Amino acid sequence: MSDIFTTSPVLSRFVSKVEQLSKLNRAVLKKLDPTIASHCRVANLRDGILILTTHSPIWGHKLRFQGAELLSALRTEPTFCSIKSIQSQVIPKETRETHSAALQALPKPSMSPISAAVLQDAALDIESPKLKQSMLNLAKWGVKPPSPDINK
Repeated sequence: MSDIFTTSPVLSRFVSKVEQLSKLNRAVLKKLDPTIASHCRVANLRDGILILTTHSPIWGHKLRFQGAELLSALRTEPTFCSIKSIQSQVIPKETRETHSAALQALPKPSMSPISAAVLQDAALDIESPKLKQSMLNLAKWGVKPPSPDINK
């Protein structure tokens, strides 16, 4: 596996970037106030701009107050002296359960039987197999008309 990572130029650059960000993350966490450090992560270093993320606007605000001090501390190390500025972004924590619950709460899609029939008819005339299959899958959302009651 290590041969693949070292021989492929794309993977080699990727591994190098991950190692750089990991090293930078450790340095940032050491230099930040411990109460903020536990809520902060290095997201990227691009064009001399260090991008840090937090999961709450409160921690993002506190991080911005420490930004100048952190930048000065990082610039003392030769590895990170090229950092020009620090940006912070808030990326809220959201769990799969939250997303799953939100999806369950959404109404199920449906369409009229007439719309479903039109989609099916249109799909039969399409030459592209992928597009044809997609349209047939969409047509399955058509609401089936109630079956006639044979006991009447």
